[in-house]
Amino acid sequence: MNNLEIIIGIEVHAELLTQNKIYSPVPVTYKETPNSATNVIDLGYPGVLPTVSKKVVELALKAALALNCKINQKVVFDRKNYFYPDTPKAYQITQDRSPIGYDGYLVIDVEGVEKKIGITRLHIEEDAGKSTHFDDYSLLDFNRQGVPLIEIVTDASIRSFEQAGAYIEELRALLIYLGVSNGKMEEGSMRCDANISLRAIGSKKLGVKTEIKNINSISNLKKALEIEAKRQVTILYAGGVTEQATWRYDDDLKNNVLMRKKETNADYRYFPEPDISPIYIGDAWLNSEKTLMIELPRAKKKRLVAEYDLPEKEVQQLITSKKMTEIFEEAIAYKAQPKLVLNWLNGEIQQYLNKEQVKIEETHIMGSSIAQMLSLIDTGEISSKIAKTICEYLLKNGGMAEDAVNTLGLRQLSNPVEILAIISGILAKNPQSILDYKEGKNKAVGFLIGQIMQETGGQVNPGIANKILIEELKKAE
Repeated sequence: MNNLEIIIGIEVHAELLTQNKIYSPVPVTYKETPNSATNVIDLGYPGVLPTVSKKVVELALKAALALNCKINQKVVFDRKNYFYPDTPKAYQITQDRSPIGYDGYLVIDVEGVEKKIGITRLHIEEDAGKSTHFDDYSLLDFNRQGVPLIEIVTDASIRSFEQAGAYIEELRALLIYLGVSNGKMEEGSMRCDANISLRAIGSKKLGVKTEIKNINSISNLKKALEIEAKRQVTILYAGGVTEQATWRYDDDLKNNVLMRKKETNADYRYFPEPDISPIYIGDAWLNSEKTLMIELPRAKKKRLVAEYDLPEKEVQQLITSKKMTEIFEEAIAYKAQPKLVLNWLNGEIQQYLNKEQVKIEETHIMGSSIAQMLSLIDTGEISSKIAKTICEYLLKNGGMAEDAVNTLGLRQLSNPVEILAIISGILAKNPQSILDYKEGKNKAVGFLIGQIMQETGGQVNPGIANKILIEELKKAE
């Protein structure tokens, strides 16, 4: 592939965080009984009329502004005509001629190098139903029909699999921070289609592109693109030509599967949606959304790195989760040391999430409780080892670290008088260890520290215990 350049464009469909569907009052659901969340509008019964949810337009506008898009203040809708079994109306209400956002961009980082990915358009549309295929029949579930989406389409500026993955990661974080979408690719509420073509390095002419549909993870995106790139390379090196077609990535087969020859826009017979009047976004509405714009992930990362002198790579790991970032900032507000909080979130807490296969949103830990836990370590009331047990308790049960310490009875023994009494008793039982120490056998100290830990259930302050032990060994006859 040395003399060929990869050209990638990505279309992302993101479900919007609304309570109801885009054109009907039916609640948006997930994993409900099939066909239990539909009505006559979703199913396209004769004589019914759609009504656009204002919340949908607000969320789409917010996303378009965050992606640095120009805004079409006259929002109009179009019909995209096609017949699939999971599309009961035989058309989709979308935006063709006038997307709500256009000519935007998103900046990504790949190995420390910034790159601007152009956003061609961001438009509003409705989702289709879901087909479940078996050997000789298929089942249709229309619960997803009419769920509001935004489709975000890049230009052809992505040049590697790594850039493609970084783009999806950055976009997903942005949509989650905005409260526009939950970004759950594993549930299908955010999915992407990737277009890929190859051309000779230095050529200005684009090659024939193919499309890979409904990719549901960043890792699968990279795999699917790599497989398709190798397929195209084989064809081109053999003197053949690639054909425009649609593929899907099969996670079980670990391969791309041909779906169909690609339709063109003419096949969809777009025309203006006759049942929905234009919606106007006035200057006051537009300016209000601009004023309410929150700090976005990229800006937040730069601020945290600069303000607290934190490693950029570790902050990048943190900000991929809005909840983790909120916990971090809450802990800092309670005067915890930023580097320590970051280490716990990316270390012990992330390990717990991976082990238990849960998300941080499903736990009960708070930034304030982490700050208190770190304070207890600093004052010597608990050790770092005990803190791991306390942290796991807080993740499962919530509450404050001080209460968890009392509940579990894990307060560290730091009183020198009490420690001295314990050490004196241990030395009285182990006279040989005293003789070994006098003879320069340093292993004696390790053995005695182990005895102290065993006696106290590991709750003694090791620094204080070690200091007193050495003093007593030096004094011993």
